[in-house]
Amino acid sequence: MVVTLAEMQPAAVNYLIALYHNSITMADRDKFVDDVERTIDRFVGPTGNLEFAKKQIQEMPEFFMVGVSVGTAWAHPNSGDTVATVMIGGLRTIMNGAFPVHCNDEVMWYWEEERPCFRPDGRRLPRKIEGAHGTITSEDVARFIQVTIETDADDERRRKFFDRGNGNYAAPSRDGNVKGKQRIAYPKPFRHDDDNERIYDRRRVFAKALCSARPYEPVDIMICRQSL
Repeated sequence: MVVTLAEMQPAAVNYLIALYHNSITMADRDKFVDDVERTIDRFVGPTGNLEFAKKQIQEMPEFFMVGVSVGTAWAHPNSGDTVATVMIGGLRTIMNGAFPVHCNDEVMWYWEEERPCFRPDGRRLPRKIEGAHGTITSEDVARFIQVTIETDADDERRRKFFDRGNGNYAAPSRDGNVKGKQRIAYPKPFRHDDDNERIYDRRRVFAKALCSARPYEPVDIMICRQSL
């Protein structure tokens, strides 16, 4: 069960971001995948571990929302749990992401790294990611997401407070690494947009909001993957 993208190479993360952002139809998705596979060395570029990034891109799985954890399970080669319990339907309170949710909104999930691809109201940016010299590369994606999003001070305060539940603190550990979960998935409202709707956004809807919530605030949802 994958719950974060923490160990994914930057080029592989950028591949996933572009796949989700540029695919309005399955034909768009297939064309993007084919283009990257044909020019994968050019897409990855010199950043990071080239062979590891290529392997992650070529073996990229389809990510699905299985459910919400109702317990704790440890992924460790010596003492790891073989079973994790998740709720696949019903009422649950979870932490909202970076976008306000209103009662009765359809709720989808998104990776933390995708945030610059959305407008403050949760709608997708209409502009697609384009290659500076034709075919898209990882560097093109990196430039696209390097957008400064102004965050409300209260929103940022809530994010830092609730991040502590993931073990994330502002100060890094003694070895210089930030402990806790990084690059995690958050919920956000799914916004209907006839001319700008992305196929992967629709496929990632998994719940209905039962109340309104500000960014990074607990929100009540009804998990109903089977009926949306």
